[in-house]
Amino acid sequence: MAAQKDQQKDAEAEGLSATVTSPMLLVALAVFFGACYILYLRTLQSKLVLFGREVSPAHQYALAGGVSFPFFWLAGAGSAVFWVLGATLVVIGSHAAFHQIEAVDGEELQMEPV
Repeated sequence: MAAQKDQQKDAEAEGLSATVTSPMLLVALAVFFGACYILYLRTLQSKLVLFGREVSPAHQYALAGGVSFPFFWLAGAGSAVFWVLGATLVVIGSHAAFHQIEAVDGEELQMEPV
């Protein structure tokens, strides 16, 4: 159990280091979260009406994510995600390769007649 927590901390540290070492990605994340915070404050005051229709907060956040997606792409978020997923898969794969499977009796695998 302790080894699994250490592996999770290693994967989180890898993701954090990939984010911190890219200044443009930090700026893109700050702008995105700033926009989400502004949308949150705006929805507390009044509803957003666009072309006579009320726009839900979920749609507003989706629009903020859609608009910021190209900036994340240009900032290299794809490579950061690639490295984080790669490191996570290596850690999980190595853990699974050395994991000891308990011996199972045949009783648990038998089906009962209906």
